Amino acid sequence: MKIRKPYWVGKINLRINNKQKSIAVDKQGFIIINKTWKEGDKVELQLPMALHTEAMPDNPNRIAFLYGPLVLAGKLSEKTTGVIDDTAILVADKNQLRQSVQQQNKKLVFTTAGIAKPVDIDLVPLYQITSERQAVYFDIYTAQQCQQTKTEIESEQFRQAAIEKRTTDILRIGEMQPERHHNLLGERTFSGQMGDLKWRDAREGGWFAFEMKVDSNKVQHSIECTYWGSDSGDREFDILIDGKKIATETLTASSPNKLIHKQYPIPQSLTPNKKTIMVKLQAHPDKIAGGLFGCRIYKDI
Repeated sequence: MKIRKPYWVGKINLRINNKQKSIAVDKQGFIIINKTWKEGDKVELQLPMALHTEAMPDNPNRIAFLYGPLVLAGKLSEKTTGVIDDTAILVADKNQLRQSVQQQNKKLVFTTAGIAKPVDIDLVPLYQITSERQAVYFDIYTAQQCQQTKTEIESEQFRQAAIEKRTTDILRIGEMQPERHHNLLGERTFSGQMGDLKWRDAREGGWFAFEMKVDSNKVQHSIECTYWGSDSGDREFDILIDGKKIATETLTASSPNKLIHKQYPIPQSLTPNKKTIMVKLQAHPDKIAGGLFGCRIYKDI
């Protein structure tokens, strides 16, 4: 007899006719029971559930909690958000996570013990949550990483606020009305969505272009393009302003799992006495331009 061993089970209790038996598991993950069977033989298999974690395939520091085969979700509220990325995070040693989550009175309710920030959270089976805010995956930080990330976020927010005051135009890429308002054109261009983020790219040597407002006075401008830091591969393209190349970009997964903002100075000779400019992303032959997650033009100090 072969019985599939669930991946989430640790120690299995096997009894045959009320007698404890040792267990052997083959390479295919089956429990092997060799016996001359008789009518009335009784096989008992106990599969105790335990708390365990699973990480994202591309990010070992983003994990989910499971109890046996049950996916657990954290109940979120206003008190649980606002530290990093507007959600609860875990500040702990990855090897100590299971010891830092306590089961309540043997019910399917688990509570983090001092590791969730800003406050501890309850974890319950995902299927039990219908309308409440919840999160399945949580990012893990050490105390030092948490402080460093908060500092980086605050610095980026300060930088963006300063740029906002000098912005002449901004394009929310992938949205119909903003793209239409900016007279977007292109060949072999595609748009899509990743969570709440929208993007556009051009493939097989294609391109896309859009109009952006500038200050007609003789001032220095820069263009800021937003990309996904995990993108890489054949993403090689030129950035042109009114047909003049100002930069060549190659995306190399330099900052996995987060947005990155790259700035490119626009030569002053391309903007005087103009109210708008045409920004174009041109893929190299057989390459991809983008994905672009947003674009802004701003005046330099």
